[in-house]
Amino acid sequence: MNLREHLLALLKEPTSVRLRLELAKVLLKDGWLRAASDMILASVRASVRSGDFFSGLAMTRLYLTGDRQREALELLADRFCGRVEREGTPLPQSPIPTRRRHILQEPAIRLPSERYDLIRMAYVTGVDISMVPSLSTHETHDIPIFHELKREDFIAFSTYIEPLTLEAGDELIRQGEREQAFYLLSHGMAIVEQERADGQVIELATVEAPTYVGEMSLLTHVPHRATVYVTCESIAWRISSTQLAFLSEKHPQILEHLQEIIRKRYLENLLKVGLSEFTADLHQSIYQLFHVRVVQPGETLFREGDKPPGLFVVLHGEARVNRSEKESSYRDVGILGEGDIFGEYSLLTSLPTRISVEMPSGGLLLHLPVGEYAALREKIPDLERALQQLLAHRLGYLPELIDPLPDFAGQRESGWILPNHSDSEPRAEKPR
Repeated sequence: MNLREHLLALLKEPTSVRLRLELAKVLLKDGWLRAASDMILASVRASVRSGDFFSGLAMTRLYLTGDRQREALELLADRFCGRVEREGTPLPQSPIPTRRRHILQEPAIRLPSERYDLIRMAYVTGVDISMVPSLSTHETHDIPIFHELKREDFIAFSTYIEPLTLEAGDELIRQGEREQAFYLLSHGMAIVEQERADGQVIELATVEAPTYVGEMSLLTHVPHRATVYVTCESIAWRISSTQLAFLSEKHPQILEHLQEIIRKRYLENLLKVGLSEFTADLHQSIYQLFHVRVVQPGETLFREGDKPPGLFVVLHGEARVNRSEKESSYRDVGILGEGDIFGEYSLLTSLPTRISVEMPSGGLLLHLPVGEYAALREKIPDLERALQQLLAHRLGYLPELIDPLPDFAGQRESGWILPNHSDSEPRAEKPR
C-alpha cells in the first residue's frame, strides 16, 4: 500500500492504532523523520487510551529514542504504573483539527493530489487521537511486573528490558543451556518441547502471549529443562541477570518483585493440585508463610539427624537424597525433581530427619519453616490431612511456568508493530 491508501484506511477507521502506526511507517520510510516520530508518539498515546500496554511499549522501544522515548515511557507509567495515583489523571490529547472532523463527516473522502499536501494531511490525521476511546482506570488491567513498580523504577525497567523481534522458528530458550535471562513474550505464540533421555522430543505445551519464559534462570544456575521457540512473528522482552543486577543496585525492589511473582505462581499451581478445597483466604495465608529459597550449587539443605527443618518443594533443579548405612558412609536414595516434596516426615512427626538432602547443581525451593507450619496449622486444622493428600498425589514433574498471564488474552498478532513485517504462517516447525 502507498501513502494515499494508508491515509484513506486511517480516515475510514480513525480509532485504529495499527493503521496509525502503518501510516507513520510510510512517512518514516520516505524520510519524514520528525513527522513520523510525532505520529508514532500519537500511536503510543492511542495505545495508552485503549489500555494496550504491550503494543505501546513495543512502539516506544522499537521506534522512539531520546526525549521522545522518555516521554512515551512516562505516558505508559502514568497510565499503568500501580504506585501512581491514576484516578482522575487526564490523558494527554492532541489538538482536534476542524478540517479533520469535517472530512470524516463527508460521505466521500477527497484526498489532495499534490504530494506535499497529502503528507500534511497524513500528519494532521496521524497525530489526532481524539476519536480513540479511552478506558477508565478501573477497566485497565494491572500489568504483570510493571504495575507494582514505582514510577522511576517502571521507567528504568522499561528502558533496560531488551525488545526482540522474532520470526517463526526462532528460539527463546534451548534445553541444556545455562543462559541466565528472563523473557516476557508479549505478542505471538510459542511451543515448549523437551528432549527426553531416550532422544524422543515431547511437546509440552503451546502457549499464547503474554507469558513469562525462563524466569527461573535469574535465580539459579540450573540448565534449562526445555526448549521454547515461537511459531509466528512475535515480540519478546529479554533481561539478563547482569542487567537485573545492575538495575537492582538502584532499584532493589525489581528483583524482589520478580522473586515474589515466581513464588506466588508456583504456589498457585501447587495449591490447585493438592489444596484446592481450601478457601481463597486460607490460600492467602499459605502464600504469606511459604518462602522462596535460592540454593547454591553443592549446598546441603539438611543432614540426617537434624531437627525438623520444615517442608520443602522443589521448584527448579534436582535434589539428591542420601541415607546412612553406617556412621561414616551414605548411599543414594533417589533424585527429586520439580514438584517433589520432602521434609514432610520430620515435620509431621516432630522427629529428627532420616535423610540428608543436597542440590549438586543448585536450584530453587519453596520452604515452609516449622514455626510457620505451626501458625498455619492453627488456621487450617485439616492442614496435615491436606498435606498428606498432596504428598500422595506427588506432582512428580512441574515444568517451568508457561501458562498465559491472566487478563491479557488476545495479544497474538504482532506483525503490524514490527519494522520489517512480512506475512508468515501461524505455525512453523522449529529448524532442526
